[in-house]
Amino acid sequence: MQPATLLVQVPADATVYLMDQKMSLTGTQRQYSIPLQQAGVDFTYRIRVEVVRDGKTLVSSSEQNVRAGQKYVVAVTETAADGALVTVAGR
Repeated sequence: MQPATLLVQVPADATVYLMDQKMSLTGTQRQYSIPLQQAGVDFTYRIRVEVVRDGKTLVSSSEQNVRAGQKYVVAVTETAADGALVTVAGR
């Protein structure tokens, strides 16, 4: 069975957690292969992104439904107005 693919677009210095596990990839585009046990069934994957700005940790938490063999994109960006993190999910 093919894994799901999750592409996470983040600020270069962000820390990414998938299912509460810290990931080791770096850079602005991070691709993860997610092994799934059942074909044709959606699985909810938790994503947390942390960025430190001016000594404060900004956090974005979201969930993405994934399915075996599919590719998903989640983009986390900082807003210019208040520096908050915004998450946009797509396929």
